[in-house]
Amino acid sequence: MKNVISDRKGNYILVMRLNKGIQITIPRFGVLELFPGDYFYCGSAHGSGGIKSRVLRHLNIHAKRFWHIDYLKNHMQILEIWYQVDPNNQECEFCQFLVGQNFSSIPIEGFGSSDCKKRCMAHLIKLPKNINLDRLYQELKIIFDEMYRYFPNTV
Repeated sequence: MKNVISDRKGNYILVMRLNKGIQITIPRFGVLELFPGDYFYCGSAHGSGGIKSRVLRHLNIHAKRFWHIDYLKNHMQILEIWYQVDPNNQECEFCQFLVGQNFSSIPIEGFGSSDCKKRCMAHLIKLPKNINLDRLYQELKIIFDEMYRYFPNTV
């Protein structure tokens, strides 16, 4: 199986790990303290270039800071990208799924959700570092069609 990302429109989750706590300044949010754990950033890619273009931008550490995630991504290890090929925006549904997991939390209220139509508290969800990512992905795949996994460090 090839480790590739689709260039079609869809939705994605950046699966990131923070191994040690940090203090970071993010415009609009000020100085924040983040604690170790696994962080999930839910987004959509319905513009030109689709999922591939958006994800490659997130993986580029030199990309200009534009979205909230751009201030955070270089401090975390991006473990995986889970994505769904779908013309419908479902990033909020991804967030709702993750918020429904045991021990989930919203680390920064309003993060990534300033334009959210469904009034999500945030599009960044934190789960404990010992969460079983394989199980979580399989549960997500049951709910959402055409889900795929991309491992950025294996290409």
